[in-house]
Amino acid sequence: MQTMTYFEDLSTEMIFEIFEYLDFCNTFKAFSGLNYRFYRLFHDPVFPIKIDLSSMSKLTFQDHYTNTVIPHQQQIKSLQVSSAFMIDSIFSPSSAPLKLLQLKELTLHNVSKSVYFQNLLQYLPTLSNLVSLTLLCKHPIENKSLIYEQIFRLPRLKYCHVSFNKMNKCELLPLATNEFSPIEIFIINDRCSFSEFYTFLSYVPKLRRLTVPHLSKDFKEQIKSYTIPLKDLTYLSVDSDYIDFGQFEVMIRNIFPSVEVLHMTIEDFKEYFDANRWEQLVTHFIPHLHNFKLKLSCYIDLFKSPSHCMKAIEQFNSTFWSERRWFFDHIFDEGLFGQRAILYSKKFSKIK
Repeated sequence: MQTMTYFEDLSTEMIFEIFEYLDFCNTFKAFSGLNYRFYRLFHDPVFPIKIDLSSMSKLTFQDHYTNTVIPHQQQIKSLQVSSAFMIDSIFSPSSAPLKLLQLKELTLHNVSKSVYFQNLLQYLPTLSNLVSLTLLCKHPIENKSLIYEQIFRLPRLKYCHVSFNKMNKCELLPLATNEFSPIEIFIINDRCSFSEFYTFLSYVPKLRRLTVPHLSKDFKEQIKSYTIPLKDLTYLSVDSDYIDFGQFEVMIRNIFPSVEVLHMTIEDFKEYFDANRWEQLVTHFIPHLHNFKLKLSCYIDLFKSPSHCMKAIEQFNSTFWSERRWFFDHIFDEGLFGQRAILYSKKFSKIK
């Protein structure tokens, strides 16, 4: 005779694991009144509550916030908020501050349109258990350095992803001297100048992975560079423009000697097509590098002739590169000011 297993007969651990894949607000409505066991499960301090307040109307949000978020605020482990009107509701002066004592992951979208944005900034440092922060600001804000300042004060933060409107202004923070952040993974999706970049690095001595898609040159006088090496950093991904190779070499030598993975995109700089210079940099200053992806572009007119351009590209096919299994290809395309050469890393088949 075939036996039947009922959902409520599953172990507490398995039910917790299943509920992690479901929307908590709706799950709570459906199961909390089913029986006393489920009522107790939802009020268990170890219950992994993850709240996703996205893609919903104001009426639905208010219902979820009042009947689910506030009663369970001290149990919430993960919170995602995706609208300015939600942030206004949470951080308005008339609202009692949430006590997110167990919060470990926080994701905020469109926060820069919030009327009470400053209230949010003041609230961030109170999240003493926060491990992961994702902050996406699509619209201009007055001074993004205020956000960075509060982020660096979070005592347990390990992962940070910030994304700003590229037109935002930033007043430089002072170089860190005695207050440091525990951030290990940092994604700065922001037009970041060299001065800002050096300043940020001074706050994150434990950094292991760094991604900067928009690193740009300073057009004003640059501050004194931060030169203490980040010995734990093994992954670096940088897209940049208007930065000469000399600046890049100094940065690698002084700060990133332990890099094992390097991904770079460089726009419109002929000097980066110097394969010998790359060889010297890798050999003498980043000897641990084993994963190298590169994309370079440059107008052919910046070379002496098309043949000089091709000769530069061919230098990336020497034994230095093949022995490391770093292989490149190239194309020519029409840019705004003429024909461009593009050199890029390509995938390859394993040698049998």
